[in-house]
Amino acid sequence: MSLIDLARAKGYTNEQLNKNNNNNQPTQTLTFDGGIYSVPSNIVNGQISDIRLLGNTRTNLFKKLDTMPANVTYNPTTDEYVCSVGGTGNIITPNINIKPNTAYLISFDIKCSEVYTPANKAECFRVDDIASGTWIDGLFSQIGTSYARLTFSIPSTNTATGLRFVLRNAVNKSLTIKNIMLEEGTELKPYITTGTKSTVSNIRLVSFKNLFNRFQNLIIGYYLSSTGNISASPSGENQFVSDYIKVDSSTAYIISNTAAEENYIRIGYYDTNKNFIKRDITGTKATEFTFTTPSTAQYIRVSQEVGTEKTTLLEKGTVKTELKESMVYISAGGELRSVGIAKDEVNATSGEKVQRVSDDKLLTQISSYLDGTVARRNIIDTTGLALPADNSTLPQTTRLIDKNTGSALDRTDSVNWDTTGGIGKYYISSTGVLYIISAVGVSPAINHALTYQLMQNTVTKIPQQPPLQVFEGGSIYVEPVGDLAETTLPTVEITAPIGQSNNFGVATHDYQVAAADWVLSGSEAKSTLLIATNAGGTANIIAPDRPGLFYVVNNISGQTMTIKKSGGTGVAIATGKTALVMHNGTNFIKITGEV
Repeated sequence: MSLIDLARAKGYTNEQLNKNNNNNQPTQTLTFDGGIYSVPSNIVNGQISDIRLLGNTRTNLFKKLDTMPANVTYNPTTDEYVCSVGGTGNIITPNINIKPNTAYLISFDIKCSEVYTPANKAECFRVDDIASGTWIDGLFSQIGTSYARLTFSIPSTNTATGLRFVLRNAVNKSLTIKNIMLEEGTELKPYITTGTKSTVSNIRLVSFKNLFNRFQNLIIGYYLSSTGNISASPSGENQFVSDYIKVDSSTAYIISNTAAEENYIRIGYYDTNKNFIKRDITGTKATEFTFTTPSTAQYIRVSQEVGTEKTTLLEKGTVKTELKESMVYISAGGELRSVGIAKDEVNATSGEKVQRVSDDKLLTQISSYLDGTVARRNIIDTTGLALPADNSTLPQTTRLIDKNTGSALDRTDSVNWDTTGGIGKYYISSTGVLYIISAVGVSPAINHALTYQLMQNTVTKIPQQPPLQVFEGGSIYVEPVGDLAETTLPTVEITAPIGQSNNFGVATHDYQVAAADWVLSGSEAKSTLLIATNAGGTANIIAPDRPGLFYVVNNISGQTMTIKKSGGTGVAIATGKTALVMHNGTNFIKITGEV
């Protein structure tokens, strides 16, 4: 994606937006892990006053065999493993060392020629304990005909010290797997290729006011059929299908092409479980389309011409507005790493980089010996390492990352030469020697590269960035510049303006001779005056659970109206009356009599 595309702001440049910034406006700090982030409903249009990026170092421990077994074909271009036959297990990895009593997550993209569910965890894709030869865990989820990211885990109660991956096709269907990850922990994170990766130097942050996210993964060359199927584009068209987009039910939306390029626009509607409801389509090629979501709709998918995704604007309501974007490009001046809770940090607002983790350090002064318990130990001269000599003063959070194996090494308070549980631990003696238990009964690597927590932070200046704008109901997209499979997403902390008062006008609701709750939307909740009309019975107004909120409620609905927080008791207002109410920290109460 070009910088020209990202800079398209149509009059909403950072400098123009900064003119109206109120430095006394209340703010909130938001934290999220890269990717695409939808800002909370209390965020209002304004300037982000602080941007911090925190580095993340991750390791994909998965390794494949150089030569696949006869029943498995590997495509290095697409990273796909295909297994069409084979009732017995096909081992696709060498032995992979892991730490006992440690949780790991295995994630992968998988599809099959037919929809099917494995009969058990060992039937399709699994990991085996090297020592016992028995399986530890495996896939036990339904597999579809298009790729889905699925997972299974190794629990922390597992005592295995090594595993291997096994692909099996007992039902002789065409099974395809790619993007396999083995990572310590239990949290599913974006895929990275094999090895240890950190956050790259250059990051783009894009803030935009648009329910259509042009940064998402689009299914190119396909369209949304009338039955909800994703099918090859019709003759004369080259369409894409978007991901699921969260919407409100029974609500009007407008989708438009700000470049005024005509094409067929298809909208598919889905319920809360993403089951297909129906599809709408423009009768002729058009530049915009207004539609109302069905009463059970919670998601939509958009299908239209490839190339229009860069200028598509999806908004609530029936009035087309302008495409609004704001962008900053941050150059961190080197990788951002993490070791345990220590993370390198870049503050784009102040123009500072704080390095808390070392660069990769290649250690060559290594000797080794084998003691009576056949535990192989590497003994490394720590001269030049920014680590304390006495292990008792080493921070408990410090971890070393062995770049040769990709493994995180755990600190131990005393020398632990246990031949199984000690593998992957380290100890620094009082004389400043670093001991690493690297393997059992085999020769260690000659060279080791380590990453470690610095005892003293290094602070350097980087170019300051212009302010980034945030939009009410918008999103923020974080994109490392480079191959996404070769880098990790940073943790992002931003300080954004919030709206604590509700002084933005009038909201009216027609109950249409019914009594379903009126749940205030984000914009309605910011209104001062709420007008209720045409109710078919006693009804409720559900307002935000935000202490200190004031509303003037004008009830001309013909029925008694109660304003309350979700799950609260609230306060009733008779028909034909108006009252001033306030959230007192527990419920809404009247602070004036009815007039």
